Amino acid sequence: MSMVGRATLVVVLLASCSKEYGVSAIAGSEPAVNPEDFMPCEFSDTDVEGMRMYDCNPVFEATDEMWFRDAPDSASMKTGSVGFYTNLVMGFPIYQIWYVARLDESTDGSGGGYLDDWGLGTAVSENGVDWVAHEANPVVSARPGRWDEDGINTMHIARDDANGRYVLAYQGYIFNGTNFEIGTGAAESKDGVEWTFPTAAEPLMQGVPTADNIFISWPSAIYANESGLITGYLSGSQMDDFGLQEEELDLFAAELTDDLSSWKVYSEPALLAGPELYDRAAITTAAVVKLGDTLYMFYVGAEAWETIMGGARVPIRSTLNVATSTTGISWTKHPGNPLAVDLGDKKELSSVAAQVVGDTIHLWLTDNYAEAGSEDYRRAVGYYLFKPPEGF
Repeated sequence: MSMVGRATLVVVLLASCSKEYGVSAIAGSEPAVNPEDFMPCEFSDTDVEGMRMYDCNPVFEATDEMWFRDAPDSASMKTGSVGFYTNLVMGFPIYQIWYVARLDESTDGSGGGYLDDWGLGTAVSENGVDWVAHEANPVVSARPGRWDEDGINTMHIARDDANGRYVLAYQGYIFNGTNFEIGTGAAESKDGVEWTFPTAAEPLMQGVPTADNIFISWPSAIYANESGLITGYLSGSQMDDFGLQEEELDLFAAELTDDLSSWKVYSEPALLAGPELYDRAAITTAAVVKLGDTLYMFYVGAEAWETIMGGARVPIRSTLNVATSTTGISWTKHPGNPLAVDLGDKKELSSVAAQVVGDTIHLWLTDNYAEAGSEDYRRAVGYYLFKPPEGF
């Protein structure tokens, strides 16, 4: 099919009703997609054995959408968390992306904060570079009367083939006038457009320890196995001997019920922060995939914390790392961590999405894509391919 024909395919998918939009007819197995057959640029080797980077990164930064009709002409949308999936439609790859965005009414790009109007959008692409946003965006927005009515922040999406759905794990919050109430919940969708949120949801709330005295901060990854078992991976802290929350953020595994309403958090960490320098402060986000008999977790580890306004803190000096497992509950860090893929050694990597396609792990890394020597800050998503070398 010609490039014109494939472009027409995307338009047809978008013009269809939402249940037929792009990703509704998911192939039961991973599509055998070689992006080098479809993408405008090549992939070049990196310093990590088996890892290649797309030469024309980034592949996603923002869209020209405006979701709020009463916004001033000077306003823009500021993109936050991003999730990816690649589907095979009529023999050709269709990339789908989901993204959280907030209204930015500032003139310097400093807006788009927690209290601004927000939404969850989706778009498709025939080459992973040029994106067509869904006409119904935002597909999720304000949810009055809910524990998450004021916004969705961190989010991760997994494909659950056993149950024919996508599963969304996310951090939601409500601002009650004096402080935030923040929790972790889940939702599902057959087509990636219309999302259903469980009515009997029992979110994991920050500041409220589990029965095993674990303080959950946010969801860091979600994974669906071949039988449909959903495992969430949650960044959280254990309680110290004085009943206080420890400084380090470890990673905890949790089983999510079939109806996505509640979480069973394992008492022991699946992956501990530190003692290595590269992740001694926190494990902040991750992506889990299975290739052969091995589960791979690509995760962002942070060296330290920085205190910002109101006593809040953010992780800093963050890099990409990998761990492996056969159970999905206990993980082993790779001795070659951190992986040398952060741009210009800035150590500003903030998120990762992953998917197995054939014998290759496709990775999308959110990083600072500002040009060398520039003071501009460009938070955007780059595309990588990884084939684990023998003995990895």
